[in-house]
Amino acid sequence: MMTSAQNKKVSVIIIALNEEKRLKDLFESLYEQTYKNIEVIINDDPRTIDNTKQIIETWSRRMSIIHIMKNDKPGKLGHARLEGAKVTTGEYMMHIDADMRPTPKVIEECLNLIENGADAVFINEEVIGEGYWTQVKWLEKRCYFNDEEVCSPRFFRKIDYFEVGGHNPDLAFSEDLDIKIKFQNANKKLVWAKEIMFHNEGRLELFKSMRNKFFWSQSALDFIKVQPKASLKQGNVFFRPAFIRNWKLLLKNPHLALGIIPLKAAEVIGAVSGIISVKFFKKTISYKTTTK
Repeated sequence: MMTSAQNKKVSVIIIALNEEKRLKDLFESLYEQTYKNIEVIINDDPRTIDNTKQIIETWSRRMSIIHIMKNDKPGKLGHARLEGAKVTTGEYMMHIDADMRPTPKVIEECLNLIENGADAVFINEEVIGEGYWTQVKWLEKRCYFNDEEVCSPRFFRKIDYFEVGGHNPDLAFSEDLDIKIKFQNANKKLVWAKEIMFHNEGRLELFKSMRNKFFWSQSALDFIKVQPKASLKQGNVFFRPAFIRNWKLLLKNPHLALGIIPLKAAEVIGAVSGIISVKFFKKTISYKTTTK
C-alpha cells in the first residue's frame, strides 16, 4: 500500500568500514521495502579493503545507491552520519547500521508517522545471531522495546534533522543518543514504529563485548562533556527501569536473565578500562577496522 507521500524520496544513510558480509543482507532488506522511492547513501571509510565497492556496484543495478568516501575521521560516527546526510536528495532520512535489516514495511510506516505529525521515529531492534551470549543480548534488547530513555530515533524529516544541528561530528560515542536529546530539547514529537529491525550480532562473546565497550568508551569523555546529565543515565546499566518493567519476560527466560549480569559486568569493565586508558594514561585512541 502506498502512502500519501508516495512521491517523496527517503534517503537511507549507512556508514561502512569493511562491511561486505553485512551489506548483502541489508541491501536485500532495503530492496524488499514496500515503499520504493528510496536512495541508499553508503558513507565508506577510506581504510576499507574488502569487496564493499563491488557489492555496491552490483546492487546499484537494482536500486539507487550513492557511494561516498567521507567517513574519514576514524571512529567519529557522528561525523560519518552527518556527512552522509549532507549528500542526501530525499525529503526524509533514515540512519541505520550495516548489520541491521529492517522488516519490509518499516520505511512505509515511518513515513506515514512523520506525515501524520511526528518529527522523529524510534524503531525497535530485535537481536539475531548465534550462541548463548547473543541470546542474552536478545533478552536485554527486548527489555528496551519502546524505551525512550535507552533507545534513539532513526527516521527524520530532513529539514528537522538539520534544524536541530544533525549528528555531532565530534562524537564517536552515543552520537545517536545526542541527536535524540537535540530533538527532545527542541520539543519535537518522537513516536514509535510498530515494525522492527533485526540487528545481527553474529556470535557474541564476553570478551568481544568487553573489547567493543573498551573501544567506544575511549571517546566517552567527549560525550560526557556534551551531555553530562544523559551520561549519568547511560552509565546505569544494572538498575535500568526497563528490567523492572519487564520482570515477567525475565522470569520466563531465567537462564538468559542470569547471563545479563556477567554480560553487563564485562561491558562495564571494558568501558571503564577504555576511559582510564585515555584519561589517566594518555593513551592515543586506537580505532578498529570495522564499524562494529
